Amino acid sequence: ITHHVSSGLLLVLCGLAILRSNRIYPSQINRSAQTLFIGLAIISAVFWLVWSDKSMLVVPQKALLFTLSLWIWGLPQLLQASMRLTPNAPRQTKTMPTENIFAYDLWYMAMASSDLKRGEMKKKCILSQNIVFARGDDGDIIAMADRCPHRGMPLSFGRFDGKEIECFYHGWCFNKQGTCTKIPALTEHDTVDVGKISSSTYYIEERNGIIFVFMPEDVQKKPAEKPAFMDMPYEDFEGEFFKVDNPHLPCDIDNANFGLLDPAHVPFIHRSWWWRPSRERKMKEKSFRPWGLGFQMIAHTPSANSKGLKAVGGKLETEITFQLPGYRIECIRGNEKETIALTALTPINEHEVEFTQFLKFPKGHYLNMFKWVL
Repeated sequence: ITHHVSSGLLLVLCGLAILRSNRIYPSQINRSAQTLFIGLAIISAVFWLVWSDKSMLVVPQKALLFTLSLWIWGLPQLLQASMRLTPNAPRQTKTMPTENIFAYDLWYMAMASSDLKRGEMKKKCILSQNIVFARGDDGDIIAMADRCPHRGMPLSFGRFDGKEIECFYHGWCFNKQGTCTKIPALTEHDTVDVGKISSSTYYIEERNGIIFVFMPEDVQKKPAEKPAFMDMPYEDFEGEFFKVDNPHLPCDIDNANFGLLDPAHVPFIHRSWWWRPSRERKMKEKSFRPWGLGFQMIAHTPSANSKGLKAVGGKLETEITFQLPGYRIECIRGNEKETIALTALTPINEHEVEFTQFLKFPKGHYLNMFKWVL
């Protein structure tokens, strides 16, 4: 019995590893990498099952040598195949226009709340603007221009004591309002009012485990209101989302947004042996309505070949909302519970966009046990 249970657990782990390797873009173009990975996992499992003792506690040397040799041969092949599907893989692109194509006075996704711990400082480029983020000891978030007004050095190179950011060059200190509080080089004879020196700051909103930053065209402008997508009218919307992944796309924000809007690519790109495997294509009709800074695809029954959605359980319906500057919120209802997927686009510069995917399962749902796999 122990032998069979151990064998089953090993095969389950292989299956989870396969799902992990295929979590970003399950599609036909990565089938060679999928097949190779599955083959390596199955052959490795067979070696261990055949040559180990029945307790699975003692593994002969030949099993280890065969498995090691197999993966030494297979890993380079797997990496080579994976390069064709890796979102960050370099590829030739046409020269992008150099004019500013950004939409200002809007809220952009900065990062997941879990990516910024208390007392931690991180830098990030958004809309070609370098920003340093820091979370204070009190949990509040500081966001200011990553440039010391003294000599222009990045503040992210400095230190953060949980309250103030200190520039590494001359030790100038700035509080959460961006106001300078200390210039160590000043003497008692100097009359400089350090409080009149400041670094530009950004408005921050933290909701549902996600940090948003307001990007104004005029640094003095305040946000008029919170975006509607921060308070979606879903019962299970409250609570923290967890980040699935955030690859970088080598394109401008307009092309990235087109990918969120374009339905014609779905049956070709988003399919695999375990997700929408059917080659059948049918005419579909959807109803839309205006919603906030975008529109909403009214709740409907998802495609029958979207087998992965059946894990939610019950009679399914899905509702999709698109919002500028680049958000896609999909609510999947089943058994009176809601699973919500949030996709956020954050322009890094004119040629690169961060593509971040978040998920939130209903409280108490068994899918919460598999967050670590995703």
